[in-house]
Amino acid sequence: MNFMKNFKRLFFALLPAVLALACSKDSGQTGVPDPVTDAEARSCYGRIILTWRMPASYDYVEVTYTDPVGCRETVFRATEEYAFANQTEEGKCRLYVDGYLDRDEHSFTLVSYNSSGEASAAVTVSGSALDPAFTVVGATLSLRADFAGAILGWQNVTGVPVIVSASFTDRYGKTVTVIEESDADGELRLGSVAQSGTSIHATVYDITQTYFYTQKSYPDFVPLPEEDLNEYKSEWTVLACSDEPLAGQWGPEWLLDGDIDNTIWHTSVVAAFPVYAVFDMGRPMVVSTIGLTPRQGEGFIHGPRTIRIEVSDDNEQWEEAGFFDFNGLTDETQYFYLDQKSTRSRYLKLTLVESYGEPYAYLAELWIYGGIRE
Repeated sequence: MNFMKNFKRLFFALLPAVLALACSKDSGQTGVPDPVTDAEARSCYGRIILTWRMPASYDYVEVTYTDPVGCRETVFRATEEYAFANQTEEGKCRLYVDGYLDRDEHSFTLVSYNSSGEASAAVTVSGSALDPAFTVVGATLSLRADFAGAILGWQNVTGVPVIVSASFTDRYGKTVTVIEESDADGELRLGSVAQSGTSIHATVYDITQTYFYTQKSYPDFVPLPEEDLNEYKSEWTVLACSDEPLAGQWGPEWLLDGDIDNTIWHTSVVAAFPVYAVFDMGRPMVVSTIGLTPRQGEGFIHGPRTIRIEVSDDNEQWEEAGFFDFNGLTDETQYFYLDQKSTRSRYLKLTLVESYGEPYAYLAELWIYGGIRE
């Protein structure tokens, strides 16, 4: 009897410790943790995507691999918080490894650890990346002539953002570089290309602009001749104006009548700048250059100080085509080349951003040049 009593006392005394040890093993705090399962290395453009299932008991998982950019061994630690925030639809943990420029096989070793530093059996997977997006897109570059400019086109089947870049000498002898970020097929309009011919250089960079596709050059490129489109102004209508014109009569429609001596657009005398007018050109057209004629006569120096031109295909989504300084001290027509990305636009918005100190501004005429592409 005494033996049984002593055994029971000893059993119940040790029971909490036994239960605590069992719970500790279940929570992964002690004992060798389980390895990860279902590990895979998927191929993507310029990257490898690792996925795996976390073990039932662990504190963190270390992924060891050779960094493709620094070419040195890298250890990435995935905690429970990381796994929760970076999981696939199947509930697997996910890690993106970017920067691969080759299609070679690369190995990844995954080991789970508990808080005591005990390690699971290692799991190793290997995989290769597809060609980087910038090389895929760079191979599709094309160039065609446009009115007073060129259109650089590309295809991006990867869905990965890249930087498309083009440089050339414009009609004023200035070196111009135009860039565009794109994750889809696109076109970039290069404006003011020298009429006598120039070399256009184009390439595609990765999003960090560290790596690039072999530059494509188009020597002695000649744009289409710029056409005078002012005969079409009779078809234009003013869709909107943000300001009441002086005396209710000198509205923006007077910029379209061809009369620079007798008619003007005059804002109200207490205009709240910026002031804009929206024109419907009646048909899609490429506007490559606009001209603005100041109000004629001595003393009329209160034209706009700065202007903005925007273009649109639908009168809803607007794209800035130029921001310019305007000289209010001359009667001469001033010309401004538009750097629009869209190849055709039906709507044009002229914004007088600020005046020369007076609470009003005026202009005599708007001129347009470019071409019509049916």
